[in-house]
Amino acid sequence: MIVITTFDYDPNGYVALDARIKNPFGGERRGSVTATLDGGASHYDTGYSESDREFSATLKRPSRAALDRLQYLLAYYHEVRLSMESGCFRVRFSFALDGDTATLKFRALARLDK
Repeated sequence: MIVITTFDYDPNGYVALDARIKNPFGGERRGSVTATLDGGASHYDTGYSESDREFSATLKRPSRAALDRLQYLLAYYHEVRLSMESGCFRVRFSFALDGDTATLKFRALARLDK
């Protein structure tokens, strides 16, 4: 179960979906590795940030009401709150419907529960 809500009061500003986030506990560190002329490598590590996390979920046979609510949230709010099993995040999101499957993508901007 995932829940998407607005930060401002809006009676229509939420949707609860019977979907699970793929890889809810994943992440990676910022940085780069560059090959050097001597056959070695130069590496640069700038640490970990919650804002580098991306989440996705699929929703099979979403209801028309759920799709309308997702479209509403996307059209009127540039940032929303995503609550799921691994935490609560400020996110930007997108979604697409292909046949009977909706694919949702979320880009974490900040973690809200720590």
